[in-house]
Amino acid sequence: MSFLNPIFLIALTAVGIPLLIHLLNLRRPQKIQFSTLAFFSELQKTTIKRIKIKRYVLLLLRIAAIICLAFVLSRPFLPPSLTSGLSDSDEPAIVAFLIDNSVSMERIDKNGPIFDQAKEIVSKLVDRSKEGDQFILQLTNGTGIRLSEGGQNELRRKLEAAEIEVAGNFTNERIENLLAYLSNSPYRNKKLFVLSDGQASQLNFENDTSEIENNDVSVSYFAVGNPDVQNTSFNSIKANSDIISVGLPVELEVSLKNYSQRRALNQFVSLEFEGNLVGQYAVELGPEEEELFTFQIIPNKTGYISGKLIIEGDEFTSDNEYYFSVFVPEDRSILWITDSIEKTGSTQSYSELILEAINQSDTQLSYSKNDIGVFNSGFTDQYDTIILDGLVSVPEFAFPSLVNLVQNGKGLIFFPSPNGDLNNYNKLLSQFNVGSFNGLRGDFASFEATSQINELPQGHPILDEVFDLTENENLTFNPPNIYYNLQLQPSESATGISLLKSNVDDIILRQHSYGNGRLFVFTLGNEPGWSDLPVNPVFAPLYYRTLLYASASESGGLRIFELGQEFNNYVETSDREIQLQLNGEIAKPELINSENGFYIKYPALEWKPGWLQVTATDLDQQIGINLPEEESDFYLIGNNSSQIDYLEDQLKASIIETADFSDEELESELAAASFGKEIWYWFMWAGFLLLVMETLVSIYYKA
Repeated sequence: MSFLNPIFLIALTAVGIPLLIHLLNLRRPQKIQFSTLAFFSELQKTTIKRIKIKRYVLLLLRIAAIICLAFVLSRPFLPPSLTSGLSDSDEPAIVAFLIDNSVSMERIDKNGPIFDQAKEIVSKLVDRSKEGDQFILQLTNGTGIRLSEGGQNELRRKLEAAEIEVAGNFTNERIENLLAYLSNSPYRNKKLFVLSDGQASQLNFENDTSEIENNDVSVSYFAVGNPDVQNTSFNSIKANSDIISVGLPVELEVSLKNYSQRRALNQFVSLEFEGNLVGQYAVELGPEEEELFTFQIIPNKTGYISGKLIIEGDEFTSDNEYYFSVFVPEDRSILWITDSIEKTGSTQSYSELILEAINQSDTQLSYSKNDIGVFNSGFTDQYDTIILDGLVSVPEFAFPSLVNLVQNGKGLIFFPSPNGDLNNYNKLLSQFNVGSFNGLRGDFASFEATSQINELPQGHPILDEVFDLTENENLTFNPPNIYYNLQLQPSESATGISLLKSNVDDIILRQHSYGNGRLFVFTLGNEPGWSDLPVNPVFAPLYYRTLLYASASESGGLRIFELGQEFNNYVETSDREIQLQLNGEIAKPELINSENGFYIKYPALEWKPGWLQVTATDLDQQIGINLPEEESDFYLIGNNSSQIDYLEDQLKASIIETADFSDEELESELAAASFGKEIWYWFMWAGFLLLVMETLVSIYYKA
């Protein structure tokens, strides 16, 4: 054990105070004349002896309490060898430094740029090292540095070359790698220093599935600086509709947040689409305030269209651009499967009339018709949506193909047959955990209304634009009459939406999300014997928008990837020469074979924000690459008790916040971090307990 402030050991002289008091109390007793001393003989042997014992106990307790106080002032510490279960602090050590080089380290406080302060602390710690010590330097963001040991000169060369990177953050992964490297090192003295601005989002342990353990490494976490910088950044971006088509307006909802304790004034947010400015808003946000801004874009071509959001007037500029791409499908291919054998008299399905009209007026939708014989071939992968229209039963061997279709992001629309096999239908629905048909209402082709659809609820992309309403205009329509329908009971655990209901609360249309795609279940067919819905003006636009929505991707046509994770994507191509191009740099991904293409994987360590091009002979995708939202949030780790507990309990780290330190205090903390773990609080608690014991002895120890 050593001391950071040994001068305060002079306080040990204070132990003479209780000793002096004790000696003064040892004055000779005064003689008093009594008529007889017969009853005092036992007192001389017992009571006086107990009084002396009490005095010595109190003396020892008081001296020990004063010694503890002197040690507290002198700040004792244990060398790293002892704190790590080692035996010799004079042996050479292996020391690893992990420096936060994220964009938040660009900020400046009274002591200069935080990144430079962190590098200066590393330099000072190296100055305190012993001859023979070996060093490792690693960075949190970007590609990082290959782990290798070296001396002081090698460490200083790497430190000089270290730079801030506008790239993904891999702090958790690199702490884990460094601890594993140090644990496997033959050195007996092992130290890890983590230097950051204390940004809580850099240590996202709650979402980390890895088990980081530390048994023999001395860990110190330095929270460097505390600048007060105003920062406005993008909180989220999403499309209000999943239906993306040429000429069809799409609203982008952009959420901005002020991630600071200062007001955001005189700022602007703009949107560029296809290189053209399409909108701009003035921004004024209070501390920690969010606001939603809406931009309208109208795609004028198919394929991928690039867009960018820009913030102007912000004090912190590294996160003021957000890249995205909008994918507009060239062609949505629809397979209409109908039971050509099973017909119901003179009635016919209205599907063909609507599909043919769509086929002639919409170049983005094309359909083909087939019967149940198509199930005998591998048909599902080439279509965006499949319509099961009036089938008496669906072949059970086709269930896996239909499930795979929806799971891979495609759509499935189901219309029942009036002569349908409900047991077969329910087996199909159970594949998707939708629920089951458990009854019927009315009679087919009775043309006697049993209920009506008297409401088209808003708030869903299919229903919101069935009618072109002006602002504040109320929707009025003739309620369709229902003559016959199946009764659907949704599964309790199902995640679905009932889009249409009758006035007797029967579900008419239910959407169920499964995997990356969607299943739409109608409880009535589109033949006249079910209802007069097919001849109602509502039906054609409802059918059309259901087809568009079922064929649209779950992400609403937006293509966005956030850095700090492995890049994974699925591409349909037979060409293995797939390239990833970002900011002029080309990379080759890892390929995993799939039935009609490849799953591609790439570490994305070196990537920076921009537009990524995924290309092959028959492939050209574009994806917006961005920093995650967490990089913009400067909320400090000191305000997050769970992360502090994780550092202290699991990593066994000492946390040092340098923001308010003087030069002398910083040097003292560096000395403690270099030489070991401070244990002054042990003596503080010991002193407190000794004083409590002194009080109890004084009160309850009777002579």
